[in-house]
Parts: sequence; structure tokens; C-alpha cells
Amino acid sequence: MDAVILDDELKVRSTIGTLVAEHFPDIRILASVGSINEGYEAIVKYKPDLLFLDIELPDGTGFDLLKRFSQLTFKIIFVTGHQEYALDAIRVSALDYILKPVDPDELIRAVEKAGEIISHEEQMLKFQALAENMQGRKVLKRIILHTSDHLQLVSVHDIVRAEADSNYTTFY
Repeated sequence: MDAVILDDELKVRSTIGTLVAEHFPDIRILASVGSINEGYEAIVKYKPDLLFLDIELPDGTGFDLLKRFSQLTFKIIFVTGHQEYALDAIRVSALDYILKPVDPDELIRAVEKAGEIISHEEQMLKFQALAENMQGRKVLKRIILHTSDHLQLVSVHDIVRAEADSNYTTFY
């Protein structure tokens, strides 16, 4: 699982990064940034599975950042000092809402929950592909491709060609 941390407080970013590294060695923190613009660029560049998001930032709110995306392809754990935004967090389907100062046990539980949900969604994607392919029986309709950082369900009709490159295959 890949993650991005967006918080204007360096100490909080450091705490989250340290706790994640200690308890979840399979999670990669791809960026740790302090503004909405930096956060947006990091999300577009890295396409994380998980975003640790503060609410009040120097250049706007975490909700302003989320409005920039037509579809949220990542899970969100809010880490904030403001209780009053909890209902808004629920509206954007946040996985958790952690108040500062960060309680390590609370953060660990939130990350575990995120891992379970992401794993479940990947399994459901595989089952969906299997079900669709079983309906046609003779013609494969969709396949799951493993990219460097995600699973992607692709219609076979959308694939023009596949090109081998050592241990990898590039699909066009």
C-alpha cells in the first residue's frame, strides 16, 4: 500500500511517518507535504492508496483539496485538531477521523482498517472480473492488470496489443 501525508505541521507528519514505518513496513510513504498544492501534486504523481489529511492548511482546507478530484481513488484518514469537521469527513467517506495529538493506537487501528478495506476492494474487483468472464464462457471480456501500484480492471476489447519487455508486459 502506498500513502501520502498532508499536514502543515512537520512534527505531525514525522509522527505519522514514524508510526507507519514501525508498524506497517509494507506501506510506502511516497510524499510528506504541508500544503494543498503540494498535496495535489503528490496525489496526481503517486496515485496513493491512502491519504493522511489535515483539515486546516495554510492555503485552504483538506476538503478544498478533495474537491479538485472528480473521483477519489484513495482512502482518507483525517488527522486534525478540529472536531467540528467530523460530519464533513463522513460525507467524503473518510475511513477515520483522528484528533491531534495523535494517539498511536488510534492511528494503528485506522491504518489496519484501511488495509482491510483496500484488500477487500481488490478481492471484489477480481470476483467481478471472474463473474463477467463466466457469463460469456467462450469469450474473455475483462482482465485484471497489475500495474506498478494498483490493480486495474480492463475490457479486453480496449486492448490493442501487448508487448513483452523482459519480465513485464506493456498493454496498449
